[in-house]
Amino acid sequence: MILSQTASKVMAPFRLPTILLLASLLPSCILFQSRESRAIESIISEDRELYREAQEAIEDGATEEEALSTLVQRMRQIDLRGAPPDFRQAYVNHIHAWDAVVRQVRKRNEGNLSALFIGLLGLFVGQPGIAVQAFTFRLSEQGINMDSVQSTWQKLELVAAKHGANIGD
Repeated sequence: MILSQTASKVMAPFRLPTILLLASLLPSCILFQSRESRAIESIISEDRELYREAQEAIEDGATEEEALSTLVQRMRQIDLRGAPPDFRQAYVNHIHAWDAVVRQVRKRNEGNLSALFIGLLGLFVGQPGIAVQAFTFRLSEQGINMDSVQSTWQKLELVAAKHGANIGD
């Protein structure tokens, strides 16, 4: 009891400064998380824009291989700075998964793009789940393994949610 009272007396002058220090750090922690969330949202938004560009390229006559190769190349150009390290790593893994798909498509070199049009169109009418399913189905029909793309996207969603980012559907 005496030790406890002595410790309280010794620590008393530090209580208010400690509380003030912690209170001053709280807004920066919130701001930091907000910056990370905004960075994630920006990256996902840019990623989705790349899909729109891929659709336009296909509509203009690009092959599936060309569109996907460009998609991967552009994904690599997205600025990941500002996003938390776990999200950056998850996004790079997602790029690698798409790169593996490009290599598979190159081997198959299919020319029929109808399901790809449907899938990509779904991305732009607010139903990305349908788009991804249609796109995955089309590539799967060609013998392309899309499991890694799906699993890396799910990981991106989990990491984004962990950091409070709102990435929509």
